[in-house]
Amino acid sequence: MSGKANIVEVTRANFATDVVEESFLRPVLVDFWAAWCGPCQMLMPILAKVVEDLDGAVRLAKVNSDENQDLAAEYGVRSLPTVMLFKDGKPVDQFMGAVPASQVRAFIDRHLPKESDFALQAAQDLLRQGRRDEAEAKMKAILEKDPRHMETALALAGLYLEDGRLDEAEALLQGPLSLADEAQVAELRARLELARLAALVEDPEARLGENPDDPDARLARGARRALAGDYADALEDFLAVLARHRSHRDGAARRALLAVFDLLGPDHPLVNEYRPKMARLLY
Repeated sequence: MSGKANIVEVTRANFATDVVEESFLRPVLVDFWAAWCGPCQMLMPILAKVVEDLDGAVRLAKVNSDENQDLAAEYGVRSLPTVMLFKDGKPVDQFMGAVPASQVRAFIDRHLPKESDFALQAAQDLLRQGRRDEAEAKMKAILEKDPRHMETALALAGLYLEDGRLDEAEALLQGPLSLADEAQVAELRARLELARLAALVEDPEARLGENPDDPDARLARGARRALAGDYADALEDFLAVLARHRSHRDGAARRALLAVFDLLGPDHPLVNEYRPKMARLLY
Protein backbone atom coordinates (compact mmCIF):
# COMPACT_ATOMS: atom_id res chain seq x y z
CA MET A 1 0.00 0.00 0.00
CA SER A 2 1.35 3.42 -0.94
CA GLY A 3 1.98 5.92 1.82
CA LYS A 4 0.72 8.67 -0.46
CA ALA A 5 -2.92 9.71 -0.81
CA ASN A 6 -4.86 7.52 -3.20
CA ILE A 7 -7.43 10.22 -4.08
CA VAL A 8 -6.28 13.79 -4.72
CA GLU A 9 -7.61 17.06 -6.14
CA VAL A 10 -5.38 18.22 -8.98
CA THR A 11 -4.82 21.60 -10.63
CA ARG A 12 -2.22 22.88 -13.07
CA ALA A 13 0.04 23.63 -10.10
CA ASN A 14 0.35 20.03 -8.92
CA PHE A 15 -0.48 18.06 -12.07
CA ALA A 16 3.18 17.39 -12.91
CA THR A 17 3.96 15.90 -9.50
CA ASP A 18 0.66 14.26 -8.50
CA VAL A 19 -0.15 12.80 -11.93
CA VAL A 20 2.82 12.71 -14.28
CA GLU A 21 5.55 11.83 -11.78
CA GLU A 22 3.28 9.55 -9.74
CA SER A 23 2.37 7.59 -12.88
CA PHE A 24 5.93 6.25 -13.03
CA LEU A 25 5.23 4.54 -9.69
CA ARG A 26 1.64 3.35 -10.24
CA PRO A 27 -1.23 4.01 -12.67
CA VAL A 28 -3.09 7.28 -12.13
CA LEU A 29 -6.74 7.75 -13.10
CA VAL A 30 -7.46 11.36 -14.02
CA ASP A 31 -11.14 12.25 -13.76
CA PHE A 32 -12.04 15.40 -15.71
CA TRP A 33 -15.35 16.58 -14.24
CA ALA A 34 -17.50 19.68 -13.64
CA ALA A 35 -20.01 20.63 -10.94
CA TRP A 36 -22.87 21.08 -13.45
CA CYS A 37 -22.29 17.64 -15.03
CA GLY A 38 -24.82 15.07 -13.77
CA PRO A 39 -22.98 11.98 -15.09
CA CYS A 40 -19.81 13.31 -13.41
CA GLN A 41 -21.58 13.29 -10.04
CA MET A 42 -22.76 9.73 -10.69
CA LEU A 43 -19.30 8.51 -11.64
CA MET A 44 -17.31 10.12 -8.82
CA PRO A 45 -18.34 7.75 -5.99
CA ILE A 46 -17.88 4.76 -8.28
CA LEU A 47 -14.32 5.78 -9.09
CA ALA A 48 -13.56 6.48 -5.44
CA LYS A 49 -14.89 3.09 -4.30
CA VAL A 50 -12.94 1.14 -6.95
CA VAL A 51 -9.73 3.00 -6.11
CA GLU A 52 -10.21 2.47 -2.37
CA ASP A 53 -10.79 -1.26 -2.93
CA LEU A 54 -7.51 -1.48 -4.85
CA ASP A 55 -5.71 -0.28 -1.70
CA GLY A 56 -2.99 1.89 -3.22
CA ALA A 57 -2.43 0.05 -6.50
CA VAL A 58 -3.79 3.07 -8.37
CA ARG A 59 -4.34 6.77 -7.65
CA LEU A 60 -7.40 8.85 -8.53
CA ALA A 61 -6.70 12.47 -9.49
CA LYS A 62 -9.77 14.70 -9.84
CA VAL A 63 -9.57 17.70 -12.19
CA ASN A 64 -12.32 20.33 -12.14
CA SER A 65 -12.45 21.14 -15.84
CA ASP A 66 -14.17 24.51 -15.35
CA GLU A 67 -11.35 25.67 -13.09
CA ASN A 68 -8.60 24.04 -15.18
CA GLN A 69 -9.72 24.59 -18.75
CA ASP A 70 -6.11 24.71 -19.97
CA LEU A 71 -5.47 21.19 -18.67
CA ALA A 72 -8.67 19.87 -20.22
CA ALA A 73 -7.76 21.47 -23.55
CA GLU A 74 -4.18 20.19 -23.40
CA TYR A 75 -5.40 16.59 -23.12
CA GLY A 76 -8.14 16.94 -25.70
CA VAL A 77 -11.11 16.61 -23.34
CA ARG A 78 -14.28 17.19 -25.38
CA SER A 79 -16.99 15.75 -23.14
CA LEU A 80 -17.50 15.16 -19.43
CA PRO A 81 -16.80 13.05 -17.60
CA THR A 82 -13.61 11.89 -19.32
CA VAL A 83 -11.36 9.53 -17.38
CA MET A 84 -7.77 9.01 -18.54
CA LEU A 85 -5.27 6.51 -17.23
CA PHE A 86 -1.67 7.70 -17.03
CA LYS A 87 1.32 5.35 -16.96
CA ASP A 88 5.00 6.26 -17.26
CA GLY A 89 4.24 9.94 -17.62
CA LYS A 90 1.61 9.86 -20.35
CA PRO A 91 -2.06 8.95 -20.94
CA VAL A 92 -2.38 5.40 -22.30
CA ASP A 93 -6.13 4.77 -22.15
CA GLN A 94 -9.42 6.55 -21.51
CA PHE A 95 -13.19 6.26 -21.35
CA MET A 96 -16.01 8.81 -21.38
CA GLY A 97 -19.35 8.92 -19.58
CA ALA A 98 -20.66 7.30 -16.42
CA VAL A 99 -20.04 3.54 -16.40
CA PRO A 100 -20.67 0.89 -13.71
CA ALA A 101 -18.04 -0.21 -11.21
CA SER A 102 -17.43 -3.47 -13.05
CA GLN A 103 -16.39 -1.60 -16.20
CA VAL A 104 -14.19 0.80 -14.24
CA ARG A 105 -12.44 -2.15 -12.59
CA ALA A 106 -11.97 -3.95 -15.91
CA PHE A 107 -10.56 -0.73 -17.40
CA ILE A 108 -8.00 -0.45 -14.58
CA ASP A 109 -7.16 -4.15 -14.52
CA ARG A 110 -5.88 -3.96 -18.10
CA HIS A 111 -3.05 -1.79 -16.84
CA LEU A 112 -2.17 -3.40 -13.50
CA PRO A 113 0.78 -5.80 -13.19
CA LYS A 114 -0.26 -9.44 -13.34
CA GLU A 115 1.29 -12.55 -11.85
CA SER A 116 2.64 -13.31 -15.33
CA ASP A 117 4.49 -9.98 -15.39
CA PHE A 118 6.38 -10.79 -12.20
CA ALA A 119 7.10 -14.33 -13.41
CA LEU A 120 8.52 -12.94 -16.67
CA GLN A 121 10.79 -10.61 -14.69
CA ALA A 122 12.10 -13.64 -12.82
CA ALA A 123 12.69 -15.47 -16.12
CA GLN A 124 14.58 -12.50 -17.51
CA ASP A 125 16.73 -12.40 -14.37
CA LEU A 126 17.62 -16.06 -15.03
CA LEU A 127 18.56 -15.16 -18.61
CA ARG A 128 20.86 -12.40 -17.39
CA GLN A 129 22.53 -14.98 -15.13
CA GLY A 130 23.11 -17.26 -18.09
CA ARG A 131 20.60 -19.85 -16.88
CA ARG A 132 18.88 -20.21 -20.23
CA ASP A 133 17.26 -23.61 -19.70
CA GLU A 134 15.61 -22.46 -16.46
CA ALA A 135 14.49 -19.21 -18.08
CA GLU A 136 12.96 -21.10 -21.00
CA ALA A 137 11.13 -23.48 -18.67
CA LYS A 138 9.71 -20.58 -16.68
CA MET A 139 8.52 -18.78 -19.82
CA LYS A 140 6.82 -21.94 -21.06
CA ALA A 141 5.11 -22.31 -17.69
CA ILE A 142 3.84 -18.72 -17.91
CA LEU A 143 2.35 -19.35 -21.35
CA GLU A 144 0.66 -22.54 -20.16
CA LYS A 145 -1.18 -20.49 -17.52
CA ASP A 146 -1.57 -17.29 -19.53
CA PRO A 147 -1.41 -18.05 -23.29
CA ARG A 148 -2.16 -14.42 -24.16
CA HIS A 149 0.80 -12.97 -22.27
CA MET A 150 2.40 -11.45 -25.34
CA GLU A 151 5.49 -10.14 -23.54
CA THR A 152 6.43 -13.67 -22.51
CA ALA A 153 5.75 -15.07 -25.98
CA LEU A 154 7.95 -12.36 -27.50
CA ALA A 155 10.73 -13.00 -25.00
CA LEU A 156 10.63 -16.75 -25.60
CA ALA A 157 10.63 -16.27 -29.37
CA GLY A 158 13.64 -13.98 -29.00
CA LEU A 159 15.44 -16.67 -27.00
CA TYR A 160 14.69 -19.22 -29.73
CA LEU A 161 16.03 -16.89 -32.40
CA GLU A 162 19.24 -16.32 -30.46
CA ASP A 163 19.68 -20.10 -30.21
CA GLY A 164 18.92 -20.66 -33.90
CA ARG A 165 15.73 -22.57 -33.13
CA LEU A 166 13.82 -21.01 -35.97
CA ASP A 167 10.97 -23.48 -36.22
CA GLU A 168 10.14 -22.99 -32.55
CA ALA A 169 10.14 -19.21 -32.98
CA GLU A 170 7.88 -19.64 -36.00
CA ALA A 171 5.52 -21.81 -33.96
CA LEU A 172 5.09 -18.98 -31.46
CA LEU A 173 4.27 -16.58 -34.28
CA GLN A 174 1.66 -19.02 -35.55
CA GLY A 175 0.36 -19.65 -32.01
CA PRO A 176 0.27 -17.15 -29.11
CA LEU A 177 1.78 -14.28 -31.08
CA SER A 178 -0.88 -14.53 -33.78
CA LEU A 179 -3.02 -12.54 -31.31
CA ALA A 180 -0.42 -9.81 -30.87
CA ASP A 181 -0.53 -6.40 -32.47
CA GLU A 182 1.50 -6.37 -35.70
CA ALA A 183 3.76 -3.65 -34.31
CA GLN A 184 4.76 -5.99 -31.49
CA VAL A 185 5.86 -8.78 -33.80
CA ALA A 186 7.21 -6.84 -36.79
CA GLU A 187 10.82 -6.93 -35.55
CA LEU A 188 10.53 -10.60 -34.58
CA ARG A 189 9.15 -11.54 -38.01
CA ALA A 190 11.95 -9.56 -39.65
CA ARG A 191 14.66 -11.28 -37.63
CA LEU A 192 13.15 -14.68 -38.32
CA GLU A 193 13.06 -13.98 -42.07
CA LEU A 194 16.70 -12.90 -42.03
CA ALA A 195 17.77 -15.84 -39.88
CA ARG A 196 16.24 -18.28 -42.37
CA LEU A 197 18.04 -16.58 -45.25
CA ALA A 198 21.32 -16.52 -43.33
CA ALA A 199 21.12 -20.30 -43.02
CA LEU A 200 20.75 -20.89 -46.77
CA VAL A 201 24.50 -21.21 -47.36
CA GLU A 202 27.15 -22.35 -44.91
CA ASP A 203 29.94 -20.16 -46.35
CA PRO A 204 28.43 -17.43 -48.54
CA GLU A 205 31.75 -15.65 -49.15
CA ALA A 206 33.31 -18.81 -50.55
CA ARG A 207 30.30 -19.45 -52.78
CA LEU A 208 30.37 -15.87 -54.04
CA GLY A 209 34.07 -16.27 -54.79
CA GLU A 210 33.13 -19.10 -57.13
CA ASN A 211 30.04 -17.39 -58.54
CA PRO A 212 29.45 -13.72 -57.73
CA ASP A 213 25.89 -14.03 -59.09
CA ASP A 214 24.84 -16.89 -56.77
CA PRO A 215 21.49 -15.59 -55.39
CA ASP A 216 21.42 -17.88 -52.35
CA ALA A 217 24.93 -16.94 -51.34
CA ARG A 218 24.20 -13.24 -51.73
CA LEU A 219 20.95 -13.54 -49.76
CA ALA A 220 22.75 -15.42 -47.02
CA ARG A 221 25.56 -12.87 -46.87
CA GLY A 222 23.12 -9.98 -46.83
CA ALA A 223 21.09 -11.58 -44.05
CA ARG A 224 24.18 -12.16 -41.93
CA ARG A 225 25.25 -8.58 -42.49
CA ALA A 226 21.82 -7.30 -41.47
CA LEU A 227 21.72 -9.43 -38.31
CA ALA A 228 25.17 -8.04 -37.43
CA GLY A 229 23.95 -4.46 -37.90
CA ASP A 230 25.71 -3.84 -41.24
CA TYR A 231 22.49 -2.65 -42.85
CA ALA A 232 23.84 -0.65 -45.79
CA ASP A 233 25.88 -3.54 -47.21
CA ALA A 234 23.00 -5.92 -46.51
CA LEU A 235 20.62 -3.75 -48.49
CA GLU A 236 23.08 -3.66 -51.38
CA ASP A 237 23.20 -7.47 -51.42
CA PHE A 238 19.41 -7.77 -51.40
CA LEU A 239 19.01 -5.10 -54.06
CA ALA A 240 21.49 -6.95 -56.29
CA VAL A 241 19.46 -10.16 -56.00
CA LEU A 242 16.22 -8.30 -56.65
CA ALA A 243 17.69 -6.76 -59.81
CA ARG A 244 18.79 -10.10 -61.33
CA HIS A 245 16.68 -12.75 -59.59
CA ARG A 246 13.45 -11.01 -58.70
CA SER A 247 11.36 -14.19 -58.35
CA HIS A 248 14.03 -16.33 -56.67
CA ARG A 249 12.61 -18.23 -53.69
CA ASP A 250 9.21 -16.57 -54.13
CA GLY A 251 10.62 -13.05 -53.94
CA ALA A 252 13.10 -13.60 -51.10
CA ALA A 253 15.07 -10.45 -51.95
CA ARG A 254 11.97 -8.27 -51.65
CA ARG A 255 11.07 -9.90 -48.31
CA ALA A 256 14.61 -9.37 -47.09
CA LEU A 257 14.54 -5.69 -47.98
CA LEU A 258 11.22 -5.25 -46.19
CA ALA A 259 12.60 -7.10 -43.16
CA VAL A 260 15.49 -4.65 -42.90
CA PHE A 261 13.07 -1.73 -43.30
CA ASP A 262 11.04 -3.13 -40.38
CA LEU A 263 14.17 -3.35 -38.23
CA LEU A 264 15.24 0.19 -39.04
CA GLY A 265 11.85 1.90 -38.86
CA PRO A 266 10.13 4.08 -41.46
CA ASP A 267 12.10 7.26 -40.75
CA HIS A 268 15.61 5.81 -40.97
CA PRO A 269 17.77 7.43 -43.71
CA LEU A 270 18.62 4.03 -45.23
CA VAL A 271 14.93 3.22 -45.57
CA ASN A 272 14.32 6.54 -47.29
CA GLU A 273 17.22 5.79 -49.63
CA TYR A 274 16.52 2.15 -50.47
CA ARG A 275 12.72 1.98 -50.56
CA PRO A 276 12.58 4.03 -53.82
CA LYS A 277 15.36 1.86 -55.28
CA MET A 278 13.35 -1.26 -54.46
CA ALA A 279 10.19 0.27 -55.96
CA ARG A 280 11.99 1.12 -59.22
CA LEU A 281 13.08 -2.50 -59.63
CA LEU A 282 9.64 -3.84 -58.81
CA TYR A 283 7.47 -1.42 -60.73
